[in-house]
Amino acid sequence: LVDYSEGSGVEIRRNIEAEEAEVFGQERELVRAFANLLHNAVKYSWRRVRGEAPWVTVSSRRQGGLIRVSFENWGVPISPDEIENGLVFRLGYRGKWSRDRGRLGTGIGLTDALEVARKHGGDLEVKSRPARGDQTDVDDQDLFEQPFVTTVTIALPEA
Repeated sequence: LVDYSEGSGVEIRRNIEAEEAEVFGQERELVRAFANLLHNAVKYSWRRVRGEAPWVTVSSRRQGGLIRVSFENWGVPISPDEIENGLVFRLGYRGKWSRDRGRLGTGIGLTDALEVARKHGGDLEVKSRPARGDQTDVDDQDLFEQPFVTTVTIALPEA
């Protein structure tokens, strides 16, 4: 997805702690799941500072027999109810704020990534919080006009 991220003006940063990590599974499906997660992170990123390109951080770490690969971006919010009620994993569902700035999508990426993770004995976790920690009133719709830090983590059993 280097061409896609460069074309979108988004830098991909890496923070890899789990060097040489291995998981068992079908490579094609795992690559597709990782690609879906990275694609979403790039697509929903916002510019943070004038003159500096937006970025996505991809990180990995070992934890409790799992390899955890996280994709973090600063941009489009996901509301707590969309996460808590599993709406973000519903096939064809696109978040309330996902269409801002004319972003197109199908609502398949997170659904597919979750299915792949579970098929391989793992899981998927989504967290989204206001980028400014002093803003927490989720009933205030103005909150969702501001950038959020969204982290999607796929956790897979280590081989």
